[in-house]
Amino acid sequence: MLPGDAPMNDALTLPASPNPAAADDTAPSHVVAIGASAGGLEPIEMLFAQIPGTTGAAFVLIQHLSPDFKSLMDQLLGRRTSMPIIRVTEPTRVERNKVYLIPPRKEMTITGGELRVHDRDEEGPLHLPIDTFLRSLAVSYGERAVAVILSGSGSDGARGAAAVRDAGGLVIAQEPSTANFPSMPQAVLEQRGATIAAGPGEIGSLVAKHVAGTSLLQSKTEDVAHILEPKARIFLALRQRFGPDFGYYKQATVARRIERRVGLTKCTSTQAYADYIQAHPEELEALYHDILIGVTSFFRDEAAFRCFEQEALPVLLDRMAGGEQVRVWSAGCATGEEAYSLAILLVEGAEARGISPNLKVFATDVHERSLAEASEGIYGAEKLQGVAGSRIDRCFDTLSDGSFRIKPSIRRFIVFSRHNLIKDPPFSRLHLISCRNLMIYLGDAAQRKVVALFHFSLRRSGFLFLGSSETPGRLADEFATVSARYRLFKKLRDVRLPAALDLLPPSHETSLERVRADTSPLAYGPLTGSAAAFRSLMPAYDVLLEAYAPPGLLVDLRGEIVHVFGDAARFIKPLAEGAVVLRATDRVSEPLRVAVSSGLERALKRSHHSLAKEIPIPLPHGGGTEHVTVRIRPIHTDRAERATHAFIAFETVRERPAETQPASSHPSVLIAANEAARRIQELETDLRLTEESLQTTIEELETSNEELQASNEELQSSNEELQSTNEELYSINEELHTVSGEYEQRIEELVRLNADINNLLTSTDIGAIFLDRELNLRRFTPAAAKLFNLVPHDVGRPISHVTSRIVSDDLQIDIAAIQAGQKRIEREVTTDMGGHYLVRLLPYTTADGHPDGVSLSFVDVVELKRAHAALERRNTELALANEELERFAYIASHDLKAPVRGCSHVLAFLKDDIGHLLDDAQNAQLTTAMTRLRQMETMLRELLDFAKLNQEEATGEPIDVAKLLGEVVTILEPPAGFDIQLQEPFPAIKNAPGLVSLVFRNLIGNAIKHHHEAKGRIVVRGEAKPDRAEFFVSDDGPGIDRAMHEQIFEPFRKLDSRTSGTGMGLAFVKRALERAQGQIDIIASGPGRGTTFRVVLPLEPAATGNRS
Repeated sequence: MLPGDAPMNDALTLPASPNPAAADDTAPSHVVAIGASAGGLEPIEMLFAQIPGTTGAAFVLIQHLSPDFKSLMDQLLGRRTSMPIIRVTEPTRVERNKVYLIPPRKEMTITGGELRVHDRDEEGPLHLPIDTFLRSLAVSYGERAVAVILSGSGSDGARGAAAVRDAGGLVIAQEPSTANFPSMPQAVLEQRGATIAAGPGEIGSLVAKHVAGTSLLQSKTEDVAHILEPKARIFLALRQRFGPDFGYYKQATVARRIERRVGLTKCTSTQAYADYIQAHPEELEALYHDILIGVTSFFRDEAAFRCFEQEALPVLLDRMAGGEQVRVWSAGCATGEEAYSLAILLVEGAEARGISPNLKVFATDVHERSLAEASEGIYGAEKLQGVAGSRIDRCFDTLSDGSFRIKPSIRRFIVFSRHNLIKDPPFSRLHLISCRNLMIYLGDAAQRKVVALFHFSLRRSGFLFLGSSETPGRLADEFATVSARYRLFKKLRDVRLPAALDLLPPSHETSLERVRADTSPLAYGPLTGSAAAFRSLMPAYDVLLEAYAPPGLLVDLRGEIVHVFGDAARFIKPLAEGAVVLRATDRVSEPLRVAVSSGLERALKRSHHSLAKEIPIPLPHGGGTEHVTVRIRPIHTDRAERATHAFIAFETVRERPAETQPASSHPSVLIAANEAARRIQELETDLRLTEESLQTTIEELETSNEELQASNEELQSSNEELQSTNEELYSINEELHTVSGEYEQRIEELVRLNADINNLLTSTDIGAIFLDRELNLRRFTPAAAKLFNLVPHDVGRPISHVTSRIVSDDLQIDIAAIQAGQKRIEREVTTDMGGHYLVRLLPYTTADGHPDGVSLSFVDVVELKRAHAALERRNTELALANEELERFAYIASHDLKAPVRGCSHVLAFLKDDIGHLLDDAQNAQLTTAMTRLRQMETMLRELLDFAKLNQEEATGEPIDVAKLLGEVVTILEPPAGFDIQLQEPFPAIKNAPGLVSLVFRNLIGNAIKHHHEAKGRIVVRGEAKPDRAEFFVSDDGPGIDRAMHEQIFEPFRKLDSRTSGTGMGLAFVKRALERAQGQIDIIASGPGRGTTFRVVLPLEPAATGNRS
């Protein structure tokens, strides 16, 4: 602290004023101060576009304005808001729903509800209009004050925002990752206390909600979830799943990739897409792959690699020849082509020099799939198009599928690993870092961080190889430019850069987390550990400095006093009324000015020490003279080569009383001394004026330089944006090339398919016509051309305009019916030449099943009709023959019955009359003859019954199957050893009872007759089906061989000739079931396992005329 200086405090204390809202009805409920500088125009416009014109608040816009530039802010804002816009030039009363602008070259405060402008202090060291206004706002409006800090350089607004926050007001800062110049909002966010960080698209709505009475800072997590924009939700999902924080990337580039995915997924908005990725995790993977534009190739940008070979490669090989291991980092290696390119160059160079390759290449990326592909080292021929054939032979092995694999002699030098440039610790002691066309996708803060990390990782004189649109940016002074055109740089010195150690601010998607953390009373926590110990030692350090440090001044690079040690205040002039001047050369006593001025020049610019011995200084009140030695020492911090401060030490040698002072021996000497002093004073005055003029010029040049720097940064940003766009276009071009190849293949397939269809249509004899939605001809076959007299140029004509040989008026009606929605129409038509065709009409459907016309097919059925007629004639002949045969069988069996019965009677009479006269052999023969006649009589009876079956027809008479089966069992009178089980219930049917009774009588009778034992078990059961009834007759008899299952139903077919019977039983069953419209089969049988017959009958027989 200097003598006479007032205590300095960051918080400006102003007199308290009455509540402005109580003044009148036009007073605002809140006053919202918006501070912005470079890059602030776009967020200002976005903010006002979201704020309604009737919030009841007043808005004050404070900007850093150039004195010589006419601001157009009122016109620009007029397009975004309906509120009146007022540029303040005189004391102005603040009113609600109005916007107030600060004029150039002015500072503004608010007191008692009134805006006041003041001239800027041109000689002051700093111009901080935002801080000045916010401090007055905090005093006047307290908790009804709102401070919004947007994009800008420097820290203006940080102290004022702290005053607003301490007074209970709301502070909102633009999320630094979304700001073109993040310094101002970052300075606000680094302070302790409740501050909301939000994107420019959110701030306006937050201000409106706060003014309306919503408490943003104390809302629960679920209440402030709406603060996150859809894009922020997407960023958060990406970070949680994959790790990288895309909030640090260039937002325009990321937004384009998101919009691309929005279109591909057919989402209606970014909000819908944010919801979509929550339900479809695979889409998040696709978006992640899209954002990480993996455009790369071997020796990409040949001219840049030639420059690398000429400038950097020899230096690296020299180090390798000296026994060092050359360490290389390929950052953002994607699928590995660049890392392999660098390794190939180093290995080839080492072999050319005859030395053993000694290198290690660290290849890193955040995309694990790309790393896996890179680690495998297999590439298609298209990836090696720019590589010389001889190099391919040396460095790659050819695989069977035509692809190439990097040889183990190259692969062994490379280590692939996942690494996040922004978050993970860097590699160290590197000779080369290659990071080409990656930083163009990063925001400004992330770029500075990455370059600082690269600087930390490199050895002194290590090389930094960047992309064509990338530079070290603000750290360019730390690198020597080897090639400006091809972006090859060399590290100059080993120095710790603060940017390498600083943590990046949370990006856009963590806004909600920042609100939660900053609203906590201990958001930053108390000092602990070494920090608390250091804080406790500060008073002790002050005592030690006061006791042992020599009187002196600590000055900065501008020569201004920053600290006073000991009693050095007695060597400084007292402060006068007016502006405070802190330059050491102006503040020290006159006798010391020359020594201090020259010494500071040497210390600050050339880092040289200086010493001025025993400078006489008169003591006050005529107390004599003291001699002071001035020592000036440069001070270096952070191992910087240039001095950052200088220390001026004052050492008192001795004092002499006034009476012992030597007097001038001659008056002329005194006159000369006075003249010299006057002349020196004049020269010093001229020099001071010159310095002030020079300082003004320097400040103007610095302002111009800052503007040029800002323009240069904007141009650099635009260049990077263009480069990233070029990368995207290259990526899209590759995708289009792939898609084009796929389409070419599809087209070839379609051409072949079309040729196949044309050949099919040409070779077929079926007539086919395809009509479009308007019933115009689309395509037809040659067979159809004959029917409709068509020629090729008829394609496109309406079908109604075409004449045909078909003799029918119904065809057009049928076509209209199909077009109206009918599914299928078939009919037989004739032609005027006597031809017959079966025409089928169907809807013409597209690949997705939608109707798009009508298809007609015409099949020539002349030969079919001829065959049908011949078949009808043959059927008629067969029916006649069958009738004749049945009539003959009936007549024969009927006519033969009487003679056979007569013979049987005669033999019976003979046996009765003369049987006692015959011997045993003769009686046996007579008995055999009688048996044969009885068998013949039975066969004739059954044959007659079989013929009579053809006269039976199925009827619709209801049948009680259970009762019918009971009657059958009663008629059969089964032997005592047989158990016949009727398992009810049975399905209800309608049919001819006689036919059904005959079927069951023969099946059950055969099971008893042909059983191989005197006892047995027979089971009859039934099952009802939707359209039929099924009955099952099972026995435990000898069974039927599978080979006989079909033959057993033929007439006179017997399984065992030794058994009695004619073999007509199952033939009766089959014929009866045919007449009853049923059928029979054997579903289970085998020797010794019994037999199960299945009888199938309709629930109700069809009319006889429909039976075929």
